[in-house]
Amino acid sequence: MTELAELVLTAAERAAGADVDAVLLVLDWSGEDEPGQLAAFAAGRARALGADPSAVDDTAVRRAAADDPAPARGDLLVRRLDHLSGVLTGLGCALLTVFSGTDSYELLIARTDGRAPDGLTHGGCPVLPWGTEPDPALYG
Repeated sequence: MTELAELVLTAAERAAGADVDAVLLVLDWSGEDEPGQLAAFAAGRARALGADPSAVDDTAVRRAAADDPAPARGDLLVRRLDHLSGVLTGLGCALLTVFSGTDSYELLIARTDGRAPDGLTHGGCPVLPWGTEPDPALYG
């Protein structure tokens, strides 16, 4: 089993005593606090982990959503998370979600180099790649 901190923190961050919470983005299910917050987070973490984040742009997703006649509240954020997950995968990274049982998205960016991150937890909660549903048995 890989330790979560090894995937989401840089060597310098670990040496400085940073913990996983230092690189965790929590978004309410309804959206960002500020426009561009998610893309900036993803690009910043990808850069810190040694990937080129130039492809981390969600402008196309925003434009497509503008053409949607009636997106439900929270739909745009899910679309943006889907898009960024795909972009990050192409960079050798993964968008991870901490399943804590809240109605927020607790997000991490991990350097995976194409390996599936298995068996990860944070604060006793399962951590899975975006789009993966946790096994109900994980909630004990």
